[in-house]
Amino acid sequence: MKGALSMKDLLNLFSVANTLKEIKQIDERADQAGYLYRTAAPIEEKDTIRIDLIKGAADRPVVASFTDYTAAAPRKGRKAVQIGNGRIPATKIGIDIMPDDMVRLLISGSLRSQEMALSSIYRDRATALAAIVAREERSFILALQLGKVSLAEPSVGSKRGIVADFDYGVPTNRFKTLGALWSDTATPVLNQLKEETETFLSHNGFRPQVALAPPAVLSYLLNNVQLKKAAFGAPDVDRLLTLQIVNALFVGAGLPCIIEYNRRADIGTSENVSMLDETKFVMLQGDVAYGPNGPVGTLTRYGTTDRGPTMEAIAAYDGPEYPWPEENLSGLYMRTRIKSEGEGSPVGSTIASATTIPNLPLIDRVRVLTVL
Repeated sequence: MKGALSMKDLLNLFSVANTLKEIKQIDERADQAGYLYRTAAPIEEKDTIRIDLIKGAADRPVVASFTDYTAAAPRKGRKAVQIGNGRIPATKIGIDIMPDDMVRLLISGSLRSQEMALSSIYRDRATALAAIVAREERSFILALQLGKVSLAEPSVGSKRGIVADFDYGVPTNRFKTLGALWSDTATPVLNQLKEETETFLSHNGFRPQVALAPPAVLSYLLNNVQLKKAAFGAPDVDRLLTLQIVNALFVGAGLPCIIEYNRRADIGTSENVSMLDETKFVMLQGDVAYGPNGPVGTLTRYGTTDRGPTMEAIAAYDGPEYPWPEENLSGLYMRTRIKSEGEGSPVGSTIASATTIPNLPLIDRVRVLTVL
């Protein structure tokens, strides 16, 4: 029977080399999660924490918190015109190892108990990294629907809060609250969208090919009288209108193909929150392909998601205790600490961090409608 793992063995499990492999695996899972930013604003690593936003340069399940750089991690073609610059915000999350798990890990003397504790710690590590990636998606969606990414985190204990906005300078005429909302099934949705599509054309020189809509908006849209009449020849309430039927109708009429956006996360103190405001219909540049179930829309590239070096990686760089490599200073960082020395109970925690923000030169190619 194998004996319990020593402290050296435990620390090796969470070594820099093993951690980098784990980060790569977790980061790649974001593609499988269907996060839009992975294709519309893919990751680009930078060697600076400064960000310069250039507009017009290219043809015209828990979310981590933004924090101060020095703060502790909270627990749980055409001429280019530079319109803004700033510092890429830090994103951090910390998860303490539960006391019972620390006992199993260091005091129990049982390999079976240690394996139980390690299972919990690996889950926490995956959760921490997933939270950073979720923040990147949330930031991208906020930029699309608000024209800015809000950094609003309160001070809690020793953690210094931060209140700031990274404003992309999107013109106010890209945002509109419809006079007749879609909660009324009699609203002439087709007429509204034809008008808004032409407005998008006047702003950008082309019509929007796709639109993002949360399930709440789709629910009302699929019960709309005008849409049922256009699809079935009469507003037959007994027939089921589907997104597939609506998209075929919309594309044929020169309207955007709808992408249902249903990504949700725990954000701050709120649980299971839609990353996209559930009252919004966001019209965007994209591409439409035809599959066996009809037209399918995808976003075109709007920019990048810039990742800069983290303070934690810089502090650890080439150090004797946790020698983080120079080539990985930019990107995701993670470390699990286990301490048994000193007075009192053994303690441990996992810290994950990134310095990340969407950099979206084509952000003006948007029309955000409040429809509910």
